[in-house]
Amino acid sequence: RAWCHSGRIRETSECQTAFLAFVGIFLWHSTRTYSSGSQSTVTVSKLLRSGISLLNAAGVAVVEHRNAKDQGKQVKGLTKEGKKEFVTLADIKSHVIIKRSMLDDFPGLNIVSEEHDPVGNDFKSAQSPRRVNTELLDATVANSDTRYDLSDVVVWIDPLDATQEYTEMLDEYVTIMMCIVIRGEPVASILHFPFSKETYWQWADHRASNSLNAELAKHAKPTGSIRRVIVSRSHAGQVNTTLLSIDRRLQVIPAGGAGYKAFQVIMNRADAYVHTTAIKKWDICVGDALLRHTGGELRSLKTGRRLSYGIPADFKVDGGFIAVGKEGAGDELLDSLQKKLQL
Repeated sequence: RAWCHSGRIRETSECQTAFLAFVGIFLWHSTRTYSSGSQSTVTVSKLLRSGISLLNAAGVAVVEHRNAKDQGKQVKGLTKEGKKEFVTLADIKSHVIIKRSMLDDFPGLNIVSEEHDPVGNDFKSAQSPRRVNTELLDATVANSDTRYDLSDVVVWIDPLDATQEYTEMLDEYVTIMMCIVIRGEPVASILHFPFSKETYWQWADHRASNSLNAELAKHAKPTGSIRRVIVSRSHAGQVNTTLLSIDRRLQVIPAGGAGYKAFQVIMNRADAYVHTTAIKKWDICVGDALLRHTGGELRSLKTGRRLSYGIPADFKVDGGFIAVGKEGAGDELLDSLQKKLQL
């Protein structure tokens, strides 16, 4: 007969203790397994909700830092063409708010940021209040969402795009960006303008922010004609000369910030955005995602193909790119640029 069935009080007590210990171990194991499983997958809607909140919080820090006596401006390196690349304390503060909070929300998430984590404890306590995005809380969104393995997800962050313009008080060019990539494809993106407090986001095959839809409604759709080309004001290379040698009728518009320039194409304030020097994927992933959502495209000048964003170590785009507001509209200019640049 099993000892737990004994009528003696001592054995009954031992039996109960053993049973409770077993139940405790079982529940602990179940919780551990569930927790591990829940952290191994993620949904786009949750990433978007967290990202929108954090980009707005980072924007507050970026704007507040504008009034600091010392912006902490430093040269962090040189481009391939020898141009200085700057970083400020605002870049680092924004990076910390977004990246560390995203990792708190989604442990194990693969995040690629333009900036590196600061050394020391100065930024460890960087906290900002969250703002819930009610546009992503309806049942339709929740029911249509899919869970993805974390191994299939990469999030690209530019904590402060247009740093040089930020230091020059050219605030209209400054943005904060986050791009959500599933298996190499940019499926969702957030573009935040901290000084105007405007946030635009999209989620492929689902929806876009009310702000983006309202802004798009104000502007005519791209015709496909290429006359106005927006280019970098600080990392232009030979793009101006190259474009005008192809067609002297082109209007070349210099501007700061990759996010800003892509947005001008999306809003049909420019017909194309051309960049002929090396650039990083955290600069262009958001613009690429927004263009795909609105019927445009961004293609490599070197290969003529769309970019993939699934490999974090592959963060550089050599040879530049062309972005247009209407798919196929840039084919002729792309061909001419490839010939001129001998790509």
